[in-house]
Amino acid sequence: PTRRSSDLRWRSSSDFFLPILLSPQFFTFTWLGINFGQVAAVCVLGPMIYHFGPHLPYLVAAPFIALVLWPTMCNFLNEKPLPPEERNFNFRLINKHPILCSLTLMIGFLIIMLIVCTFTFHETQLIGIALTFAGLVLAGFLMFIRIEICGPVVFYFMLGMLSFNIDGALFYFYTDQPHQYPEGPHFTSYFYTTALGIATFGGIMVGFMTGGDLFKEWSYRGILKLTIFLRAGTQLLLMPVLLRWTPGWGIPDGAWVVVCVALDSMVFAWRWIPKQIMGAHLTPHGVEATMLGLTAGTFNMAMILSSYCGGKIGRASCRERV
Repeated sequence: PTRRSSDLRWRSSSDFFLPILLSPQFFTFTWLGINFGQVAAVCVLGPMIYHFGPHLPYLVAAPFIALVLWPTMCNFLNEKPLPPEERNFNFRLINKHPILCSLTLMIGFLIIMLIVCTFTFHETQLIGIALTFAGLVLAGFLMFIRIEICGPVVFYFMLGMLSFNIDGALFYFYTDQPHQYPEGPHFTSYFYTTALGIATFGGIMVGFMTGGDLFKEWSYRGILKLTIFLRAGTQLLLMPVLLRWTPGWGIPDGAWVVVCVALDSMVFAWRWIPKQIMGAHLTPHGVEATMLGLTAGTFNMAMILSSYCGGKIGRASCRERV
Protein backbone atom coordinates (compact mmCIF):
# COMPACT_ATOMS: atom_id res chain seq x y z
CA PRO A 1 0.00 0.00 0.00
CA THR A 2 2.83 2.40 0.77
CA ARG A 3 4.47 1.85 -2.59
CA ARG A 4 1.20 2.22 -4.42
CA SER A 5 0.38 5.48 -2.67
CA SER A 6 3.85 6.86 -3.41
CA ASP A 7 3.40 5.94 -7.07
CA LEU A 8 0.08 7.74 -7.05
CA ARG A 9 1.64 10.84 -5.50
CA TRP A 10 4.43 10.79 -8.11
CA ARG A 11 1.96 10.48 -10.95
CA SER A 12 -0.14 13.32 -9.54
CA SER A 13 2.84 15.64 -9.16
CA SER A 14 4.08 14.65 -12.62
CA ASP A 15 0.70 15.37 -14.16
CA PHE A 16 0.68 18.73 -12.36
CA PHE A 17 4.18 19.91 -13.29
CA LEU A 18 4.39 18.58 -16.85
CA PRO A 19 1.91 21.09 -18.32
CA ILE A 20 3.82 23.88 -16.53
CA LEU A 21 7.14 22.74 -17.98
CA LEU A 22 5.67 22.66 -21.48
CA SER A 23 3.78 25.96 -21.22
CA PRO A 24 4.72 29.16 -23.06
CA GLN A 25 5.01 30.99 -19.74
CA PHE A 26 7.69 28.59 -18.50
CA PHE A 27 9.77 28.90 -21.68
CA THR A 28 9.40 32.69 -21.63
CA PHE A 29 10.46 32.83 -17.96
CA THR A 30 13.48 30.61 -18.64
CA TRP A 31 14.71 32.46 -21.70
CA LEU A 32 14.10 35.85 -20.11
CA GLY A 33 16.46 34.81 -17.33
CA ILE A 34 19.06 33.76 -19.88
CA ASN A 35 18.50 36.99 -21.78
CA PHE A 36 19.06 39.17 -18.69
CA GLY A 37 22.40 37.46 -18.21
CA GLN A 38 23.32 38.03 -21.85
CA VAL A 39 22.51 41.74 -21.64
CA ALA A 40 24.58 42.10 -18.46
CA ALA A 41 27.49 40.26 -20.08
CA VAL A 42 27.41 42.44 -23.20
CA CYS A 43 27.43 45.63 -21.12
CA VAL A 44 30.66 44.48 -19.45
CA LEU A 45 32.21 42.79 -22.49
CA GLY A 46 32.59 45.83 -24.72
CA PRO A 47 34.61 47.99 -22.29
CA MET A 48 36.66 44.96 -21.27
CA ILE A 49 37.72 44.14 -24.84
CA TYR A 50 38.28 47.81 -25.65
CA HIS A 51 40.57 48.47 -22.67
CA PHE A 52 42.17 45.08 -21.93
CA GLY A 53 42.04 43.10 -25.16
CA PRO A 54 40.12 39.99 -26.30
CA HIS A 55 41.74 37.46 -23.95
CA LEU A 56 40.64 38.76 -20.54
CA PRO A 57 36.90 37.98 -21.01
CA TYR A 58 37.69 34.25 -21.12
CA LEU A 59 39.41 34.45 -17.73
CA VAL A 60 36.56 36.48 -16.25
CA ALA A 61 33.91 34.11 -17.64
CA ALA A 62 35.60 30.91 -16.41
CA PRO A 63 34.44 31.16 -12.75
CA PHE A 64 30.87 31.88 -13.83
CA ILE A 65 30.89 28.92 -16.19
CA ALA A 66 32.19 26.73 -13.36
CA LEU A 67 29.16 27.69 -11.25
CA VAL A 68 27.14 25.08 -13.13
CA LEU A 69 29.12 22.45 -11.22
CA TRP A 70 27.59 23.63 -7.94
CA PRO A 71 23.96 22.54 -8.53
CA THR A 72 25.21 19.46 -10.36
CA MET A 73 27.50 18.27 -7.57
CA CYS A 74 24.92 19.15 -4.89
CA ASN A 75 22.19 17.32 -6.82
CA PHE A 76 19.66 20.15 -6.74
CA LEU A 77 17.46 18.12 -9.10
CA ASN A 78 17.19 15.36 -6.47
CA GLU A 79 18.18 12.63 -8.91
CA LYS A 80 18.40 9.20 -7.36
CA PRO A 81 21.60 7.23 -8.08
CA LEU A 82 21.22 3.96 -9.93
CA PRO A 83 21.92 0.72 -8.13
CA PRO A 84 25.45 -0.61 -8.72
CA GLU A 85 24.19 -3.42 -10.95
CA GLU A 86 22.57 -0.92 -13.36
CA ARG A 87 25.55 1.42 -13.78
CA ASN A 88 27.09 -0.40 -16.72
CA PHE A 89 26.30 0.31 -20.36
CA ASN A 90 22.58 -0.10 -20.88
CA PHE A 91 21.54 -0.84 -24.46
CA ARG A 92 17.87 -1.32 -23.61
CA LEU A 93 16.90 2.12 -24.92
CA ILE A 94 19.02 1.67 -28.06
CA ASN A 95 17.44 -1.71 -28.75
CA LYS A 96 13.97 -0.28 -28.16
CA HIS A 97 14.46 2.84 -30.34
CA PRO A 98 17.30 2.04 -32.75
CA ILE A 99 16.23 4.57 -35.40
CA LEU A 100 16.12 7.57 -33.05
CA CYS A 101 19.46 6.68 -31.50
CA SER A 102 21.03 6.07 -34.92
CA LEU A 103 19.80 9.40 -36.28
CA THR A 104 21.12 11.18 -33.19
CA LEU A 105 24.56 9.60 -33.63
CA MET A 106 24.48 10.38 -37.34
CA ILE A 107 23.75 14.07 -36.71
CA GLY A 108 26.61 14.28 -34.24
CA PHE A 109 28.98 12.53 -36.65
CA LEU A 110 27.98 14.82 -39.55
CA ILE A 111 28.56 17.96 -37.44
CA ILE A 112 32.02 16.72 -36.45
CA MET A 113 32.78 15.93 -40.09
CA LEU A 114 31.65 19.42 -41.13
CA ILE A 115 34.07 20.95 -38.64
CA VAL A 116 36.91 18.74 -39.89
CA CYS A 117 36.08 19.45 -43.54
CA THR A 118 36.13 23.20 -42.86
CA PHE A 119 39.87 23.01 -42.22
CA THR A 120 40.55 20.46 -44.96
CA PHE A 121 38.64 21.21 -48.15
CA HIS A 122 38.25 24.16 -50.49
CA GLU A 123 35.09 26.23 -50.17
CA THR A 124 33.61 24.84 -53.40
CA GLN A 125 34.08 21.29 -52.17
CA LEU A 126 32.87 22.26 -48.72
CA ILE A 127 29.53 23.60 -49.93
CA GLY A 128 28.97 20.37 -51.87
CA ILE A 129 29.71 18.30 -48.76
CA ALA A 130 27.42 20.50 -46.67
CA LEU A 131 24.52 20.10 -49.09
CA THR A 132 25.11 16.33 -49.23
CA PHE A 133 24.93 16.16 -45.43
CA ALA A 134 21.74 18.21 -45.51
CA GLY A 135 20.24 15.71 -47.93
CA LEU A 136 21.19 12.84 -45.61
CA VAL A 137 19.48 14.53 -42.67
CA LEU A 138 16.30 15.20 -44.63
CA ALA A 139 16.22 11.67 -46.04
CA GLY A 140 16.73 10.16 -42.60
CA PHE A 141 13.82 12.05 -41.08
CA LEU A 142 11.44 11.62 -44.00
CA MET A 143 12.10 7.88 -44.30
CA PHE A 144 12.19 6.77 -40.65
CA ILE A 145 10.28 9.29 -38.49
CA ARG A 146 6.52 9.70 -38.26
CA ILE A 147 5.20 12.62 -40.26
CA GLU A 148 3.70 14.42 -37.24
CA ILE A 149 7.21 14.54 -35.73
CA CYS A 150 9.42 14.84 -38.80
CA GLY A 151 7.25 17.52 -40.45
CA PRO A 152 8.01 20.35 -37.97
CA VAL A 153 11.65 19.24 -37.60
CA VAL A 154 12.21 19.23 -41.37
CA PHE A 155 10.46 22.60 -41.69
CA TYR A 156 12.65 24.25 -39.04
CA PHE A 157 15.74 22.58 -40.50
CA MET A 158 15.00 24.02 -43.95
CA LEU A 159 14.06 27.40 -42.47
CA GLY A 160 17.30 27.58 -40.52
CA MET A 161 19.49 26.41 -43.40
CA LEU A 162 17.91 28.77 -45.92
CA SER A 163 18.16 31.76 -43.57
CA PHE A 164 21.63 32.44 -44.90
CA ASN A 165 23.99 33.72 -42.21
CA ILE A 166 26.36 36.49 -43.32
CA ASP A 167 27.40 37.70 -39.86
CA GLY A 168 31.07 37.06 -40.65
CA ALA A 169 30.98 39.32 -43.70
CA LEU A 170 28.99 41.95 -41.80
CA PHE A 171 31.62 42.02 -39.06
CA TYR A 172 34.34 43.01 -41.52
CA PHE A 173 32.03 45.43 -43.31
CA TYR A 174 31.19 47.17 -40.05
CA THR A 175 34.69 47.25 -38.51
CA ASP A 176 37.04 47.70 -41.50
CA GLN A 177 39.29 50.72 -41.05
CA PRO A 178 39.34 53.64 -43.53
CA HIS A 179 42.47 52.35 -45.25
CA GLN A 180 40.79 48.95 -45.72
CA TYR A 181 37.37 50.14 -46.91
CA PRO A 182 37.12 53.94 -47.18
CA GLU A 183 33.34 53.97 -47.72
CA GLY A 184 32.51 51.73 -44.74
CA PRO A 185 30.78 52.76 -41.51
CA HIS A 186 34.04 52.16 -39.55
CA PHE A 187 32.47 50.99 -36.29
CA THR A 188 34.83 50.54 -33.37
CA SER A 189 35.15 47.21 -31.59
CA TYR A 190 33.54 48.85 -28.56
CA PHE A 191 30.47 49.91 -30.56
CA TYR A 192 30.20 46.58 -32.39
CA THR A 193 30.39 44.56 -29.18
CA THR A 194 28.43 46.74 -26.77
CA ALA A 195 25.95 48.78 -28.81
CA LEU A 196 25.02 46.06 -31.28
CA GLY A 197 25.11 43.44 -28.52
CA ILE A 198 22.70 45.42 -26.37
CA ALA A 199 20.50 46.03 -29.42
CA THR A 200 20.47 42.30 -30.17
CA PHE A 201 19.69 41.02 -26.70
CA GLY A 202 17.50 44.01 -25.86
CA GLY A 203 15.38 43.25 -28.92
CA ILE A 204 15.17 39.61 -27.88
CA MET A 205 14.09 40.66 -24.39
CA VAL A 206 11.32 42.87 -25.77
CA GLY A 207 10.23 40.03 -28.05
CA PHE A 208 10.05 37.56 -25.15
CA MET A 209 8.12 40.00 -22.98
CA THR A 210 5.59 41.00 -25.64
CA GLY A 211 5.19 37.81 -27.66
CA GLY A 212 3.06 35.99 -25.10
CA ASP A 213 0.41 38.70 -25.02
CA LEU A 214 0.51 39.57 -28.71
CA PHE A 215 0.19 36.00 -29.97
CA LYS A 216 -1.84 34.43 -27.18
CA GLU A 217 -4.66 33.48 -29.55
CA TRP A 218 -2.50 32.82 -32.62
CA SER A 219 -1.72 29.43 -34.13
CA TYR A 220 1.82 28.23 -34.81
CA ARG A 221 1.25 28.66 -38.54
CA GLY A 222 0.01 32.21 -38.11
CA ILE A 223 3.02 33.19 -36.01
CA LEU A 224 5.42 31.62 -38.50
CA LYS A 225 3.82 33.26 -41.52
CA LEU A 226 3.95 36.68 -39.91
CA THR A 227 7.46 36.43 -38.46
CA ILE A 228 9.00 35.02 -41.65
CA PHE A 229 7.75 38.02 -43.64
CA LEU A 230 8.71 40.45 -40.87
CA ARG A 231 12.25 39.03 -40.62
CA ALA A 232 12.65 39.37 -44.37
CA GLY A 233 11.70 43.01 -43.95
CA THR A 234 14.06 43.64 -41.04
CA GLN A 235 16.91 42.06 -42.99
CA LEU A 236 16.18 44.24 -46.02
CA LEU A 237 16.29 47.33 -43.80
CA LEU A 238 20.08 46.94 -43.77
CA MET A 239 20.28 47.57 -47.52
CA PRO A 240 20.65 51.38 -47.22
CA VAL A 241 23.70 50.85 -45.00
CA LEU A 242 25.20 48.15 -47.20
CA LEU A 243 24.67 50.23 -50.34
CA ARG A 244 25.97 53.33 -48.51
CA TRP A 245 22.83 55.36 -48.99
CA THR A 246 22.61 56.47 -45.35
CA PRO A 247 25.46 59.05 -45.55
CA GLY A 248 23.63 60.75 -48.43
CA TRP A 249 20.44 60.80 -46.37
CA GLY A 250 22.26 62.34 -43.41
CA ILE A 251 21.42 59.40 -41.13
CA PRO A 252 24.19 58.04 -38.85
CA ASP A 253 25.11 54.47 -39.75
CA GLY A 254 25.27 53.45 -36.10
CA ALA A 255 21.73 54.59 -35.31
CA TRP A 256 20.28 52.88 -38.40
CA VAL A 257 22.04 49.58 -37.72
CA VAL A 258 21.09 49.56 -34.02
CA VAL A 259 17.40 50.02 -34.86
CA CYS A 260 17.55 47.32 -37.57
CA VAL A 261 19.29 44.83 -35.30
CA ALA A 262 16.87 45.47 -32.43
CA LEU A 263 13.81 44.98 -34.66
CA ASP A 264 15.25 41.84 -36.24
CA SER A 265 16.04 40.35 -32.83
CA MET A 266 12.56 41.14 -31.54
CA VAL A 267 10.93 39.34 -34.47
CA PHE A 268 13.34 36.43 -34.01
CA ALA A 269 12.25 36.13 -30.36
CA TRP A 270 8.58 36.06 -31.37
CA ARG A 271 9.34 32.97 -33.44
CA TRP A 272 11.72 31.36 -30.94
CA ILE A 273 9.32 30.53 -28.09
CA PRO A 274 6.77 28.68 -30.32
CA LYS A 275 9.66 26.73 -31.82
CA GLN A 276 10.88 25.66 -28.36
CA ILE A 277 7.39 24.68 -27.21
CA MET A 278 6.73 22.70 -30.37
CA GLY A 279 10.08 20.91 -29.99
CA ALA A 280 9.23 19.94 -26.42
CA HIS A 281 5.89 18.49 -27.50
CA LEU A 282 7.50 16.42 -30.28
CA THR A 283 9.21 14.09 -27.81
CA PRO A 284 7.67 10.59 -27.52
CA HIS A 285 7.23 9.29 -23.98
CA GLY A 286 10.29 7.51 -22.65
CA VAL A 287 12.80 8.96 -25.13
CA GLU A 288 12.51 12.65 -24.27
CA ALA A 289 16.25 13.25 -23.84
CA THR A 290 17.13 11.37 -27.04
CA MET A 291 14.55 13.21 -29.11
CA LEU A 292 15.50 16.61 -27.68
CA GLY A 293 19.14 15.85 -28.48
CA LEU A 294 18.16 14.85 -32.01
CA THR A 295 16.10 17.97 -32.67
CA ALA A 296 18.69 20.27 -31.08
CA GLY A 297 21.45 18.67 -33.14
CA THR A 298 19.35 19.06 -36.28
CA PHE A 299 18.71 22.75 -35.63
CA ASN A 300 22.37 23.38 -34.80
CA MET A 301 23.41 21.66 -38.00
CA ALA A 302 21.01 23.91 -39.93
CA MET A 303 22.72 26.95 -38.42
CA ILE A 304 26.14 25.65 -39.49
CA LEU A 305 24.90 24.97 -43.01
CA SER A 306 23.35 28.45 -43.22
CA SER A 307 26.77 29.94 -42.43
CA TYR A 308 28.41 27.86 -45.17
CA CYS A 309 25.76 28.83 -47.70
CA GLY A 310 25.88 32.49 -46.68
CA GLY A 311 29.66 32.52 -46.92
CA LYS A 312 29.57 30.95 -50.37
CA ILE A 313 26.99 33.45 -51.63
CA GLY A 314 28.97 36.34 -50.16
CA ARG A 315 32.17 35.08 -51.75
CA ALA A 316 30.49 34.72 -55.15
CA SER A 317 28.99 38.23 -54.96
CA CYS A 318 32.40 39.70 -54.07
CA ARG A 319 33.96 38.01 -57.09
CA GLU A 320 31.24 39.47 -59.33
CA ARG A 321 31.93 42.96 -57.99
CA VAL A 322 35.68 42.53 -58.49
